[in-house]
Amino acid sequence: VLENLSVAINGGDFQPIDFVDFGTPSVENTSGQVKFDAWVFPFMNVYASLGKFDGDGEIPLAIEGRDLVDFLDLGRLCGGGPLEPSFCSEILTAVARPEYDGESFTLGVNLAMGWENFFVTLPISHAWTEVNIIDNTVTAWNISPRFGYLIDLERTGALALYVGGTWLDSEVDLAGRVAFDTSGSGIPGLGDSVAVDFEISQRNKDRWNYLLGFNWELSPRWMLQAEAGTGGSRDNFIASLTWRW
Repeated sequence: VLENLSVAINGGDFQPIDFVDFGTPSVENTSGQVKFDAWVFPFMNVYASLGKFDGDGEIPLAIEGRDLVDFLDLGRLCGGGPLEPSFCSEILTAVARPEYDGESFTLGVNLAMGWENFFVTLPISHAWTEVNIIDNTVTAWNISPRFGYLIDLERTGALALYVGGTWLDSEVDLAGRVAFDTSGSGIPGLGDSVAVDFEISQRNKDRWNYLLGFNWELSPRWMLQAEAGTGGSRDNFIASLTWRW
């Protein structure tokens, strides 16, 4: 979800606006993490992770000519009537493609319990992220209850199969620049293009999605884990290799 849009036209001051349509935006993030954890109690694991990530977005923008003229205060040229320039009723389109990278730090706890071969886990984590295109620190909560079954593979370790869900609450501010083609507008003072610097808030539309995964304990020292999540407006895939000492 994109909201709270502010723009600065041709290098001016940022001002909030509400007359831009966003179409169907998409954002993709990729992150690599190094995680350290320890079992402090039989039912509680605590962990911390450090990571680097990068991402990019594609945000279609559309604006009506009359709104742009009024916003730039170029006179009452779009007031209607037979002499109104056709530009006033045109829809200007452009695609903003912000690119960004940064570092993240996460603290979390994993609560666990079991009965015979069945188990339940509840990981809860909070992440702090620094992004190169914004000034403030991005924070996110992640809660992922899981229910599963443990299979003894004898010589090849133990395999845990599980299902569950992921609750994610994340919000990040994006910034960038996009140019609208205004050549041939016939509007005095408008020029051939308008450069728009923008700031906008992005948050995940759906808090919950579902997941399916496994954790294969190859030996007391090595574990391989992977899970995939889907549902609502978010898909995700996570894989990890763990070594214990």
